[in-house]
Amino acid sequence: MQWILEKLVEGLPKVLGHYTPVDLPTSPQAYKSLVVKPSEPITQSFLWNRVSTFFKPTDIAISETGTSAFGIIQAHFPGQVIGISQVLFGSIGYATGAAAGASFAASELNPTKRVILFTGEGSFQLTTQSVSDCCRWKLNPYLFVLNNNGYTIEKLIHGPKKEYNNIQPWNFSKVLELFATNHKYENIKVSTQGELDDLLNDAEFNEDDRIRLIEVMIGEFDAPQNLIEQARISEKINE
Repeated sequence: MQWILEKLVEGLPKVLGHYTPVDLPTSPQAYKSLVVKPSEPITQSFLWNRVSTFFKPTDIAISETGTSAFGIIQAHFPGQVIGISQVLFGSIGYATGAAAGASFAASELNPTKRVILFTGEGSFQLTTQSVSDCCRWKLNPYLFVLNNNGYTIEKLIHGPKKEYNNIQPWNFSKVLELFATNHKYENIKVSTQGELDDLLNDAEFNEDDRIRLIEVMIGEFDAPQNLIEQARISEKINE
């Protein structure tokens, strides 16, 4: 693999022309100095920088295939955070079930561990029944559902205007109301940087004493920079 990767690196400039790698912060201090523009919409860049200081050392962070798996690479994990992702298999819907499984494990091994899921609204629709399992067993993961109006990763790589990359919109404020008939829950929706920042700073929100679904509104074609670069590479190769 090393030899193949070296050859790929040598050959990419011939395919792409001038290519500048994405610079990522090298220190946690870069994330802590993030500027919040309260009335501005939430962007992928802002989201992953901001959650970096929300994470605690004992957390389990689970990212779904799609913009979440690419975006979380740009986040900073404190020491001992466990990250779970399966982007290699591209099996959308996996992460919600994985969050339920990780919550089961955490409740037995270390109840102080928080389980934090990041998934797209399309992927979430495929395995939402896992939320019912969490409610049945009184598990309290944070469910961050990134609502960007369809399968953004597919739109970027192939078919930005194709109908098959759109999905039926859900009223996510009703999801936990449907499942959590005998469990404490909280539905939240954030659309601006200020709303997300206030939420992550809230002391009560940081206590995982209930299951929470946080719908995060993000622009349809907004994506992590590394995903945009991959889409560009794919387009060039296809040409």
